[in-house]
Amino acid sequence: MFEWKNVVVPPEGHKTFERRATQRFRVGLKVTLVRLNQGKVCRCLTEDLSAGGLRFLSSVPLALGETIEVTLPLDVDGQYITIGGRVTWCRGTPESPLGVYEGGIAFTRISARSHARLTRFLAELQTPQVAEAEA
Repeated sequence: MFEWKNVVVPPEGHKTFERRATQRFRVGLKVTLVRLNQGKVCRCLTEDLSAGGLRFLSSVPLALGETIEVTLPLDVDGQYITIGGRVTWCRGTPESPLGVYEGGIAFTRISARSHARLTRFLAELQTPQVAEAEA
């Protein structure tokens, strides 16, 4: 069951603590989610990604604790990895005319090969890209 969450803005000067054990990277990837409890497929966009999970935007709400299979495209040549996960939070934006939901998924099952590919992809995100000099 989807539950609306109240958004609380911390007071000015309030310090927040990072809850993720791994560094997150802002990256927008079009991902496919398979809702294993329902057998339904939905597509969403990542807001950020880490080796331990992701934050997403979706047009449908996902239930807290729902078991998900995430397919992530990591390369421009169509390569992808599939990772098992669990919805850790999801909240809607009732003022949004588009019905956008934001949520988080913690990765719970990932093969050694997929983990290595994800780690390599994230490392490339933090490596500065050198632009070729124009002649």
